[in-house]
Amino acid sequence: MKKKVNVFGKAVPMFAFVILGLALVSAALIPYWGTITGLVTVSQGLFLDGETYESTITETWEPFTSLESKTFLDAHYLNNTADVDTEVTLDYTCMTTNCDPHVTTEYYTSSMENIIAGADRLVETQNTNGGWLWENPTTGEDASSENTFGVTAQGLLSAYELTGDLDYLNAAKLSGDWLIAHFGGTGIVDNRINAFDIVFLYDLGRISEVEKYTNMANTLLVGTLTQDNYWAHNYGMFCNTSGCTAQDMFNAIDNRRGGQSGIILWDLAPWVKAANLGGETGWANDLKILMEVEYDTNLTSSEDNYIIGLSGIISATGNSDAIDELVAAQHDGFWIEHEGTTTNNVQATAYAVMALMNVNKMESVVNGAEWLVTQQDTSDGSWKNGAGVENTEVTSEVLQTMLLTEELTNPVTVNSGTTVGFVISNYFPKMLVPDTYTITTTVNPAA
Repeated sequence: MKKKVNVFGKAVPMFAFVILGLALVSAALIPYWGTITGLVTVSQGLFLDGETYESTITETWEPFTSLESKTFLDAHYLNNTADVDTEVTLDYTCMTTNCDPHVTTEYYTSSMENIIAGADRLVETQNTNGGWLWENPTTGEDASSENTFGVTAQGLLSAYELTGDLDYLNAAKLSGDWLIAHFGGTGIVDNRINAFDIVFLYDLGRISEVEKYTNMANTLLVGTLTQDNYWAHNYGMFCNTSGCTAQDMFNAIDNRRGGQSGIILWDLAPWVKAANLGGETGWANDLKILMEVEYDTNLTSSEDNYIIGLSGIISATGNSDAIDELVAAQHDGFWIEHEGTTTNNVQATAYAVMALMNVNKMESVVNGAEWLVTQQDTSDGSWKNGAGVENTEVTSEVLQTMLLTEELTNPVTVNSGTTVGFVISNYFPKMLVPDTYTITTTVNPAA
């Protein structure tokens, strides 16, 4: 499958160098032209996130809840349009005086060919309205599944962040535009509000820098918490026309899922994330308490969706017991759905990897992501969750894990005509005092 490479700026007819303090007068130096060393600086052909590579990466995070640990993952890409291979180094600096005791940073590369093939599959199978079929192919069904827009399009955002390919961002915008139209007018009452959609819209607004997506995310979140909405009229009508308390939302999801703790905790986790993104931290904390009780009381290792239940409680609360359980439940890279089953499960593994990313369990994360790479259907680029069935959201869920697949060592080699994606992982342990952190990474010529 042909790999896509974004070319930024104008076409470069020949590779140009700026020599630092040394004239190249000896033919003996020519063999070294294929590698950028400390004596030369790339002036054309190498781009960082679409800009010349000499630019720095600055990531700033606002204070987070003081008694929680948190991992921030930031995706970037280096694109080489020149006709020689290059090497660069990535240098990490913390710009806040009390950073060093609290922050660890590691770099990971991504399996770019697998990411591109999977993202291409999502674009290829996307309907004109921005959605996807529930299963692909589905004979005689043309409609998009309304509950999978956000969760499926999220994978496109991950692919865009790691490749810079605007096709993926544009496909994600198509999904976002449908969600805006879908929930416009009376949609917040007539259509089920999905927390995955809200999280996706927040992320789409941040990445695309288009306010309408963020505005709709805020509208859906505030509408759920304080206004008449879908949940007030469905699944037991636990919420009311004045909105949903955290207890109301828990009861509604509990009723909808028939008391199955695993799927309940998975369903509730994105509501916690959506509320935090929208600044409704009190509501999020109330819901986390309810989730902790459900985990302690009802989630058992033999229950259907046990692994995604563990993943949900970890993503929402960072529960240490759940972390230990999830790490211990990993097999040779993969997870099964629950105790007593023997079949590896792509979707359960994807959510386990995503959850463990948040709590810095990188050994399990990388092993899981590497296993997922081996499960890709190379004939079409998709991931299938058992019996050869392509549930369209599963490919996206795997793409969201592939930010981390292999530890990256400095210097970083970017071959001619290729793109290398990498992720900066900053882990903040529990802290007594919240703070704002600025992390700067500089891309330099290899020493």
